[in-house]
Amino acid sequence: MAKIAPEKVLPGKTAAWFLVACALSVACIVVAVAVQLVTHEALHAPLLIIPAFIALVCLPSVFRNRVELYSDHLDVVYGFSRISIPYGQVVGVRRVQGRMKVVASPANSFDRVLVEAPMAGDAMISVQDPDTLIDELKGRCALMGKHGSFTMRTVPPRERWSAAGASTDPQQ
Repeated sequence: MAKIAPEKVLPGKTAAWFLVACALSVACIVVAVAVQLVTHEALHAPLLIIPAFIALVCLPSVFRNRVELYSDHLDVVYGFSRISIPYGQVVGVRRVQGRMKVVASPANSFDRVLVEAPMAGDAMISVQDPDTLIDELKGRCALMGKHGSFTMRTVPPRERWSAAGASTDPQQ
């Protein structure tokens, strides 16, 4: 089966602080290995676990960071992962600035767009042109209100569980 090309691709945004964090983690590893080679001392592997983990997580997301828009869904491509969100499941889209849920979002910047999709899972995305992403999703997700305003609806956590088919009864 042939792979369908996306209708539009929006490149991800990578902030300078994110690049510095990646570079420092790689530099720590290089320096530690160089010191070990020069001094012939035992390599202190436990000290390299954190920089190695940061490099392993950060570097792929610098090169694979984009949003692909298809006719019926959007794909968030971030590092080793690809998340698909059908347009019919999107209930809101808004800009988010600041450090809200830093760890739980595929974003290399604090300037993000929150795509609310309770069934597929919310996604915080950082793209180079967030306004274009919001405008595209407005049209594709049919989230226009009566007066042409963008419908915003926050889904309470309890409703998210019931919408996903899980029980809301704490006894179960």
